Amino acid sequence: MNSDQQYVSKIHIALYPRWAYTGGSISATVKGREVTLQGYQEPNDEEWNLIVNKVHTALGFEPKIKFCKLDENPSNLGEKVDKAPTPNQPAAESIRGGKVDKASTPNQSAAESIMGLLNFVIDAKKALDKKSAKDIEILKSFLKDCQITIEKGTQTVGGGVGDTTKKVSHLLNEATKGVGKIPASLRNTIMTLWDTTWRDRLFYNLTQGVDLDKAKDTVKKLKAVYPSEKPSQIGNRLIQEKAIFSTAVAALGVGATIISGGLAAPATALVDFYNSSLLLVELCYQISVVYGFDDIDDPARQTELLGIFSLALSGTEATQLGLGFLFKHTPIANWTISASTNVFVFNLVGYTACQFYEAKLKGMASPITSEEDYSSLLEKVKICSKDSLSQKTVFDKIVAQTAVILPSLSEA
Repeated sequence: MNSDQQYVSKIHIALYPRWAYTGGSISATVKGREVTLQGYQEPNDEEWNLIVNKVHTALGFEPKIKFCKLDENPSNLGEKVDKAPTPNQPAAESIRGGKVDKASTPNQSAAESIMGLLNFVIDAKKALDKKSAKDIEILKSFLKDCQITIEKGTQTVGGGVGDTTKKVSHLLNEATKGVGKIPASLRNTIMTLWDTTWRDRLFYNLTQGVDLDKAKDTVKKLKAVYPSEKPSQIGNRLIQEKAIFSTAVAALGVGATIISGGLAAPATALVDFYNSSLLLVELCYQISVVYGFDDIDDPARQTELLGIFSLALSGTEATQLGLGFLFKHTPIANWTISASTNVFVFNLVGYTACQFYEAKLKGMASPITSEEDYSSLLEKVKICSKDSLSQKTVFDKIVAQTAVILPSLSEA
């Protein structure tokens, strides 16, 4: 099999079964760095975004991509004039009908990650309908891991508030010795803005709550199942499964109907964020391992995770999401949030962690020791967060889809 044939095979694997939205199947032809996709029905903009992203990820480089219907001649595509690209079209040098797309933005990343979450539950339902043993086994493993961690998350945080404050301050000081001063905005968020109860909980999760061996083992298993995937792809898988199953397992009250099905109004489903926060920290540790930073018992990782949470949750969006209890100026009534907010938070924190470790992997300055880099990444996260907030109905749909798959998964 030559390299072009191998690329065709990778494309088919990457797109299946997501090419069902084109009204049939897609065949792929590869010539060097040019990819032609031919199918029964041209994808709409949202579908096209997903297809291009999957092809880029599968090949490991950014090809020129063309699409034609079955009755079209691919050789004529260079002359075809397509409509202008939408704001959410993906980055890179992908071509649709001869047009070159613009550079990637956090808005596009937000759209793609949200579509990834939605497709995760849609694909899960398809796997259950088709009784795909391998996929069902993986899904059950995800669910079991979340259940175990949530159960552990019910443990009481030990130590007084003052003691935790000193420990967090010590952690921030020690981790940056000899490498630079910690950004003032990061320290201010953690030591001044955060409610002491959230700081206690987060510090406990970072230092005592997460089973580090289990975190490493989960990543190892995922890499074994998907050996050809890049860190960003494995990271996205972790974000998706944690977002979906933490929402189901941590559900309370009305939200508990997610477990047994029959969830009629996703917007009214509630989740205990106090318990699911342990899964959130575990997710960040796992993403660290995915990117090759597997010395997760090093205090430096704990400081990095403090930075990631500060980046992800310090914006005004946190209050808009009903997460104001994380900050001092809002009295804590309880730790209950909507199910769609829980999915949003996992998606945003996971996105921030991937961006953080992607930059670190490339040898860029750490936002933990550079005010400029901290501010730069914070701005990127805020853009992504704002764009995601505008798509609340999609998050509600994700919760509704989760309500559909859970009963079938428990019976499979």
